[in-house]
Amino acid sequence: MIGIDTNILLRIVNDDDPEQSKKIRALLAPLDETVHSVRIDDIVLAETVWVLHSVYR
Repeated sequence: MIGIDTNILLRIVNDDDPEQSKKIRALLAPLDETVHSVRIDDIVLAETVWVLHSVYR
């Protein structure tokens, strides 16, 4: 199981740093081809929503 934190989730959603987004997508790409679990905790979702709402509106 792979855990996704707020920073990674925000990079995927915003694509605000193309180099880091590229690295994250490369890291997660093999998951498309295999059966793996990705865990996103409730607090990560809450933090992501808070950041998107307060910073990016």
